[in-house]
Amino acid sequence: MVLLMGVRTGRRIQMPDGVALRADVHSPRRSLGRAPLVLVHGTLVSRRDYRAFAPLLARAWGGEVIVYDRRGRSDVLPQLPEHSLASEAADLVHVVSAVGAGGVLGHSYGGTVTLYAAGQAPDAWPWVTYDAALNPGGVLQEKWKPEFREFVDAGALDEGWALLVQGLGTAGAVSRLPLPLLRVAGHALSSATPVGRRMYAALPGSLREMESILQQTAPFPLPRRGLMLNGGLSPDYFHDASAAVTLSRPGIDHLSLPGLLHNGVMLPLTSLARLVVRGLLRHPAGLTFPTPTHAGPRPAEQEPEQ
Repeated sequence: MVLLMGVRTGRRIQMPDGVALRADVHSPRRSLGRAPLVLVHGTLVSRRDYRAFAPLLARAWGGEVIVYDRRGRSDVLPQLPEHSLASEAADLVHVVSAVGAGGVLGHSYGGTVTLYAAGQAPDAWPWVTYDAALNPGGVLQEKWKPEFREFVDAGALDEGWALLVQGLGTAGAVSRLPLPLLRVAGHALSSATPVGRRMYAALPGSLREMESILQQTAPFPLPRRGLMLNGGLSPDYFHDASAAVTLSRPGIDHLSLPGLLHNGVMLPLTSLARLVVRGLLRHPAGLTFPTPTHAGPRPAEQEPEQ
């Protein structure tokens, strides 16, 4: 493996079908001897996009944090032909076993995968999600536009990226830009930056990930306890997902974090890293979390500034 600014890159996690998932390993300066923590990334991003937060998480956890690339980040490792939430969860379960993980943090679609995997074996390992995406009552249907698939399949990635970012609303003020400006911004980003190139490479897989949530018509088994975090300024449908889960599973708590956007766990936020670790450490005892805030209509003052 290669050492890059305190991150060991190049680890490979061998999967049952013979492919190897790439992973970054973040080690704390002082180890508390805890088993590794797995971080499951969201859609349109990869393991590289968590290099600001993961070291802080490792320090708070007192053990390694392993961030692996899910399938579909590029043509090098495409998604399975039968891609689904179930297949993503099976990958996560194998990764947890392969690295001997002591807990999981899932972000966005990675949070959805975490919920699905944790529900297959309740209490097998502690977990926390940040803005897990679900489709209770069809709330995501209005976010989906058939043009997403049409543009991406036709190779018109600027248009597909712009529609997706505007529809999901996960980029804060950027998501509210007019489509022509979003197309220009996406083209410039993909042409000039590694981040933009990775996002465009992940577009086809990201659409399949969103489709897998929309196609999940039957409820899947949920874990019995854990912690669901939401950015206070994240789109409402993430809060709706947390509300639906906590309503059916009283042992799962929910905290809405004022001032944070959907990318909270991609930022160098020490306080958030510590909150995640507190949630993971309390999981085995099934204790309640301090000042839980169950999802509901957000106060007007928490809306993003125009």
